[in-house]
Amino acid sequence: LVLHPDLQRAARVRAVVQALETSFSAHYG
Repeated sequence: LVLHPDLQRAARVRAVVQALETSFSAHYG
């Protein structure tokens, strides 16, 4: 699967944000 670089970057950013949200709610939720 080959994505447009911007889409790849957006997917990676979204994954990082989701991981941060998950750990944040795990600690402070």
